[in-house]
Amino acid sequence: MKELNQTNIKLLTNENYLFLDELKNNLNNSDEIFVMTAFGTMSGFKLLENEFKSFSKRGGKARFCFDISQGMTEPKLIEELTTYPGDFSVKVGIKDKKNIFLHNKIYYLKNIDKTKTLFLGSNNFTLGGLKNNYDSSILLKGKEENIFLETENYLSTIWNNNSSIDIANHDDLFNEYKKLFNKKKKINTFEKEIEKLSTIIEKNNKKKINQGAEIFYILGVITAKIREIKKSDLDNGILKIRIKSQPFNSAVKKDKGFITNVIDGNVLGGIRLDQNSTMLKESNRIGERIKDFFIEYDQNLEYKLQDRSLKNFNVVLEFKFSKSNLLLDHIRKFCKDASYKNQILPKIVKSSNESMSIHYLRGYADVRSRVSASDRLPNGQLRIVLGVGTGEIDFLEDFHNLLEDKFKFTVNKESGQKRGKDNMLRITAEDSCSKIFQSGWKRAMANEFAKYNLKYN
Repeated sequence: MKELNQTNIKLLTNENYLFLDELKNNLNNSDEIFVMTAFGTMSGFKLLENEFKSFSKRGGKARFCFDISQGMTEPKLIEELTTYPGDFSVKVGIKDKKNIFLHNKIYYLKNIDKTKTLFLGSNNFTLGGLKNNYDSSILLKGKEENIFLETENYLSTIWNNNSSIDIANHDDLFNEYKKLFNKKKKINTFEKEIEKLSTIIEKNNKKKINQGAEIFYILGVITAKIREIKKSDLDNGILKIRIKSQPFNSAVKKDKGFITNVIDGNVLGGIRLDQNSTMLKESNRIGERIKDFFIEYDQNLEYKLQDRSLKNFNVVLEFKFSKSNLLLDHIRKFCKDASYKNQILPKIVKSSNESMSIHYLRGYADVRSRVSASDRLPNGQLRIVLGVGTGEIDFLEDFHNLLEDKFKFTVNKESGQKRGKDNMLRITAEDSCSKIFQSGWKRAMANEFAKYNLKYN
């Protein structure tokens, strides 16, 4: 085991804001952060708001996990992080079957210079924990030391266990928690109510396979990529999802290969990211999300990302099942119904409410959308584009109706039939459009599009 140098170990207390200042400095120089603490509040987030804003604009990846079984984590914080413009995800922990709840205080960062930083101690993600209380943590900094691998494995285990719930996929459950929190009951009464909530979660996780948020997301991805999915692969238990793109801003030499939108000489939202490295991280985020869901049905599933980029960005997400299972059979049936070539809107999506159908839209948009200023209306308003396959007239109509009727978006439908090109659905950006993307650079850009369009109201 490689040992840490003494110079890479510090004791940090809240005296003179030592802990907070060190966390800010590291956040300003990192591209990944994982926060896992028992409690979290908006006042804690506000202390780091400027740092997280800069972190998001440069394409940083943030994961948060808080306990809710004690009723101390504020719903406002969960809402803020769940809807934050960028690659931000939040899960909440409930008591498991052994009556154990999440009580960690861990801050783990991967830095731009390839070093890693671990804060381990008593500091919650609250005003008191980060600034006002008598709290302390040990700071460890290094590169390849075993402690960092152990930390990553531990965080991954907690993040993926059945007691960690993705609120973005369980709006109904979050609303129940918010009601309980606002009642401000005594802790013993609150715990009993949370136990009831845990039962709801358990029942929710046992619903039929075609009723869960994650299967909606998968169906969205597959619908977008149906023509590239091979029956021979699925017969062998392999699902491949290809994500590709030509260089952005190819007409402007200095911006070619960058994710950025320059309007009237200004960089929209200050967002300017290297296209290939950002899309590679984004693709792996999508792959990891799908993998985490697939593993529930096959613990021996293999996932790998193949980077085949040359002149253009081109990656393949490959998932290899070790055995047949209910989920794989469901995917095979959906692809068979689509004849492995036709885009079809699943009946379950048509009949579901908005809070479930949004996950289908997110899956589709993650792999087949464009957030570019080149798709403006004649009056200058910015639009988000969803691509639809050439010749898919029926799906174009169904998808258009879904976007307008269920989500109340303003959508322009453009057929590329005569030109032999893809069809387009162009959505005029507004506040509600940011929910099309659960996280990542597209969410951040869609948020800036909506801000820009406010001047047309």
